[in-house]
Amino acid sequence: MTQNLTPEVDKKQAKKNELAQHAAHYLLQNGFEGFTLRLIGQAANTSDRMLLHYFANKDELLQAALLAAQQNLFAYLEQTQLTRQEPAGMMMQLHQLILKDAFLPYLRLWLALLVYSQKQTGFKTIAAQMLHAFEQWIAPKIECPAEQLEQCSAFVVTWLEGAVVRQLAGQSDAIGLEWFGNAGQYPLKQ
Repeated sequence: MTQNLTPEVDKKQAKKNELAQHAAHYLLQNGFEGFTLRLIGQAANTSDRMLLHYFANKDELLQAALLAAQQNLFAYLEQTQLTRQEPAGMMMQLHQLILKDAFLPYLRLWLALLVYSQKQTGFKTIAAQMLHAFEQWIAPKIECPAEQLEQCSAFVVTWLEGAVVRQLAGQSDAIGLEWFGNAGQYPLKQ
C-alpha cells in the first residue's frame, strides 16, 4: 500500500534528504572528528537550530548521513559496472576501485565508523546493518557455489577492508592479488 504524502511532508522530507546529503559529504571529507551541528549547518548553508527542526538530535542526523553515504556508494558502484566473477576476479576489480579517488573516501568512512561504533554503542547496529547491506549487494556479483555465497561475499568484503588499510598505510603494492589471480581460486572448501 502506498502512502499519499501531502506537499508539506514531501517538501520537508526533501529538505531532510538534502541536509543528510550535506552531512554525508561532510563525513566523507572530514570523518567523525568535528561532526558538530554547527559545522554541518555551515556546510549546508543553514543554522544548527534549523538542523534540529528536521532531526531530533545530532545522532539522528549522523544516522541519516551514514545512510545517505551508503546510498551514494551503491549508486557509484552501480556506475562502475563490476562484472560477475569468482572472488579473485572480484577482488581485482575492487582493488582498481580502491585506487580511484571517488571510492576511497567511502572506505575511509567505513573504517572510521567501525572505530566510532566502539565508543558509541548505538552505532554498532548501524555498522552491522551497513556491512550486511554491502555483503548483500556484492553477493550476486560473485561467482561462487550457492551454499558458499555468504562466505564468499564476507571473504571479499574482509579482503577489501584489509586492502584499504594497506592502501591508507601506503602499502598497496603487496596485497596478494597475484597469488589469488594466478591460483584462480579462493580459500574456501569446495
